[in-house]
Formats: sequence, C-alpha cells, structure tokens
Amino acid sequence: MNRSIRQHGKTIMAVGLASLMLLMGPLALATPITVTTTGAPTTIAFPGVKAGDTLTVQATLNTTDPNENGEGEPLVIQSSGGFSAIVSAYAQPRSFSFQATQAGETITISIQGADGDESATVTVDLNQRKRFTQAQKDALAKASADLNTQAAAQTVIAALCLAIPDPSITKICAFGFGLSAGATWLLSGLLNQLALDPSDPNFTVIAQPVTPSFQQVVAGGSVTQAEADSINALLTNLTQAIGLAQATITSINRANGAADAGNSFWETQQLQAAAQYAQQLSSLLGAEPVLRANMVAALQAAGFDPLQVTVSDALNFEFGVASSGLPAFLIDDLTSLGADSAAISQIAQLALVQDVNAMAGTYASIISNANVDTSVLGASKALFDFAIANGAGTPLAQGQMVQGQGFVPDATGDKATFAVEAKVGPDGSISGKLELNDHGTGFSIQHSTITSASILSTGNSAVINGTYQARDGSTGTLQITATQNQGPGSDTISIVLSNGLTISGALGGGNVMIKQ
Repeated sequence: MNRSIRQHGKTIMAVGLASLMLLMGPLALATPITVTTTGAPTTIAFPGVKAGDTLTVQATLNTTDPNENGEGEPLVIQSSGGFSAIVSAYAQPRSFSFQATQAGETITISIQGADGDESATVTVDLNQRKRFTQAQKDALAKASADLNTQAAAQTVIAALCLAIPDPSITKICAFGFGLSAGATWLLSGLLNQLALDPSDPNFTVIAQPVTPSFQQVVAGGSVTQAEADSINALLTNLTQAIGLAQATITSINRANGAADAGNSFWETQQLQAAAQYAQQLSSLLGAEPVLRANMVAALQAAGFDPLQVTVSDALNFEFGVASSGLPAFLIDDLTSLGADSAAISQIAQLALVQDVNAMAGTYASIISNANVDTSVLGASKALFDFAIANGAGTPLAQGQMVQGQGFVPDATGDKATFAVEAKVGPDGSISGKLELNDHGTGFSIQHSTITSASILSTGNSAVINGTYQARDGSTGTLQITATQNQGPGSDTISIVLSNGLTISGALGGGNVMIKQ
C-alpha cells in the first residue's frame, strides 16, 4: 500500500524521487518577458528561441474610453515566422500558443487605429505547459466575450426595470435581470481564465466546487409560477457553473504545479479532477440556451413589460461606470455571489468597454440570443473535448453503481479497510458513502457525502468525488479511483483526502464492482 500522511503538523511519507523533487522545489523555467505598447509597432525578442519551441503570448487591451469594443481598434500580433492573431475585445486577457518556425523568431505587436486612449500589455513565455488546445482557448474566449456583452445589456435592463415605480415587478428586475447579470459576469470571467494555465503549488489538495447561494424567487402577486421557476432554473444553472468553473481552474493550475515539481501522481489526480469538473460544466453550458429561452417565454406569457435597451441607454450606462463605477445593485449582487474586490474591479473594466450597438435590443433578444447561444455551445464542446482528452468518463447514470469494500495492506502489516458506494437515484440525484479505517494511523471516516461519480472510458474504472467528516471532527474532500480487474485479488483502489492522506494499491481482500 502506498500511504502518504499529513496530520497534526507532521509529515510521514515514503522518500522517493517525487518526494526529493518536492523538497527541491519547482523546476527552473524561462523568465517571461512583458512589454506595453500604446499603439506603435513594438518588437519582442525572446532570448534563445529555437525552431520547434512553443511561444505563448498573453495579451490584454486596456483603455479608459467607453465603447472601445465598438470602435474597431484591435491589437495585432505577428511573428517573424508567420504566426498572426488579432485581439479585439478590451479588458479581456487572451492567450495564444504557437510553434516557432525559425531560430530567434520575434513577435511584433501594434494597435490599429490607436488614438491615444489605448494600450496593450503583452507577456511572452517559452515552452510553458498548456492544457487546452488553441481551438479550445478560442472557443472559451469567444463565449466569454459574448457573455460579457450579454451581461452588460442585462445590467442595463435591470437598471431600467428597477426604475419603474411598480413594486409588483421588483422580483423580476432584481433576480431575472440583476442577479442573473452578476452571475453571467462571473461565469464569463471564469471561462476566460480557464485558458490561461498558471501554476499552483498547493497540488496535494483536490478542489471541490463551491456553488454560490441565492434567494429563490417565490411566485405570488404578479409573479407567476412559471416566471419564478424559469428564473430559479437559470440562476441554479449559472451558480452551479460558477462553482464548477472555479474548481476546474484550480485543478488545472494545481496539475501544473505538480508537473513543475515533478510529481506525476498528483498531476494525474488533479487532471482527473479537472476533467470531471469540466465535463459537468460542459453539460451545464449546454443546457443554458434552453433555460434562457424558457425564461423569456415565461415572461412573455405573463405579459411582462417589453423593455428594451437603446444605444443611448448603453452608452449612458458605460459613461456612468466610467464616472461612478458599477451600479450599487450590481455590486451587491456580485458580492452576494462571492465576488471579491478584484473580480468586481475587473467586471467594471469590462462593463466600460462593451460595444453599445451589440448591447442594444429588447429584453427577449438580450436574454435569449442566438449568437451568444452558439458561442456558449462552442465553449461546452471545448470543455467536453478537454475532459475526454484528460481521462474523464461518463457521469454515473440512473441504474449504474460503483461499489467496493475490502482492505489495502502495507509492508509493515498494517492495513486500511474501506467501503465505498456511489449510485444515482430515480430522481437523478447521486448518493453514496466512503467508510475508511486506517489502522496504521488510527484515522477514521464514518460520515461522508458523494458529490459526483463517473465511469472512465476504459469501462472498468470509476472516479468518485465527495466530502467527509472524520472521527476526530476534521472535515475535507475526497477523491476515489476504483478499478475492477479480471481475476481475484487484482482490483485496485486509490483514496486521496484533502488532509494529505493517500491510500492506494491492490486489494489484499475484498473487491470492486462497477455496474453499468
């Protein structure tokens, strides 16, 4: 049995190559180069570039001018070896990776049509680890850009709606437009972050999704049951997506941290978690267009006032952000959803620069928009492809079950006994448990909750995630990989806890069963 334990400030682990590399710290990497341009062509030379090296460019356009996305002043990126890219959206970081075709390849950046109120910050890095393909990055960035425009327009609709002296529609204004705008802003930012791939050294802890809570809309007065149900369904989808997106980002960053430290075991564990979360996030994004259409249909059926955003409304909103910041109601909504000051500041920058012509329209065309739907579905596919490429399987379905029980021995004669189960009920909810007794350390889990489970593409392995409360009162997260092999004594289990305890190996007794 492989056992790694971190408990009461002491660390006990088998010393091997991975442990040695952890003590040595991250591997030395090339130092990124960052430059800023105000428009004129600027050339960046990265020392030591050879043909075949991977260059990564991260670029952000900055401005203090409203409606910058509508003015057609993009950042142009070109390399001496033939690569080119255009960044059109301001305040939204973009990441591009390409292979150098010549030694000493340089990158030139410029802002087309710059008139003095724009700048661009560009960072170039060499041979950095990337988890998404460029096509997947582009799909996530496109969805983020379109959701930013949608969220800005929803914010204007909410402001117009709240200004109507009719308390009977306050719930629709506050939740259907205001809170959903805040959730859309946050989800958009997280989708964009997914493709940036920084490194996180805290890689021995598996992140768990944290879904922001919100007050459900209750039917009554002029709010119909259909309106309440449709708004609650959309907000549930958005908040769950926020939690999963953040957990996916954290897991990818920690996989990079593990890889930098040379720890392949934790790199695999973190990528496996990222793949599971990305797959669930993909499903939520795939459902979002229908939920938005359902909300519009419910509002129209109830005779909701056909509010619309004009170009003038959109421009006034952006000038208001420039002079006074985000509307108070939006800051309250963002704060209630867990946004910190940095996230709110970033959203203020995004709100300032949206294309006012793209924001204009009726509430129906803003909430349910074919262009946004297409880009969100593109992001859903990108996440699904990422999940499959990184070992995700199919989420456990009704009638399927994973069970395991037995013990894992170690060389000293100690053993860890366990019982695990995950299944999906008739209502689609997942349930199950992990019971664990590690006789070597005395650590014990008797109470747990299963939050997700998937059967991997091999068909004989499953990954289970959840939370636990130990006998000593401590709490944490768990990830289990259970494999059913052919022949007695060949099944394996890996139990990874957020307190640093890892139990893994072939079963000394018992079995794993995956029912499909």
